[in-house]
Amino acid sequence: MLKTAMIYKDVFSRLKHREPTKYPTVNLYFKNICAIRLTIYDWLSSEQEEVQATNRTTTTLRMQTKFEKYWDTMHGLMGVASSLDPRYKMKQIEFLCPLIYPNNATQEIKKYKDILYELVKDISQNLNKVNRCNLNL
Repeated sequence: MLKTAMIYKDVFSRLKHREPTKYPTVNLYFKNICAIRLTIYDWLSSEQEEVQATNRTTTTLRMQTKFEKYWDTMHGLMGVASSLDPRYKMKQIEFLCPLIYPNNATQEIKKYKDILYELVKDISQNLNKVNRCNLNL
């Protein structure tokens, strides 16, 4: 086994350099999307006069509206993908939810957990069906 591993040792170093740049996955962007949302809300709640004047323009409001439409659709999916990554698990969700939802972070974390439990339940049921079919063969 060690002989075989030594033959392919160069492949692993090449994959290490290739993976983060050429094949990004949704879980890598969850924290960035959360940071954008936090920045937009920080900008909108700023007390600086220049920023407040800019906030009254339709451009800022359109940007917020467009982002919220995207956020409503995608944050659940991205959060679940992030929690499926063994590097992050639920830690990233538990860290970001209080920042994004200061008034109801616990409820939002529970939503993510419920989605994950439902996913595990569905996968488990499908595996049971497959196993029963295989036993009947």
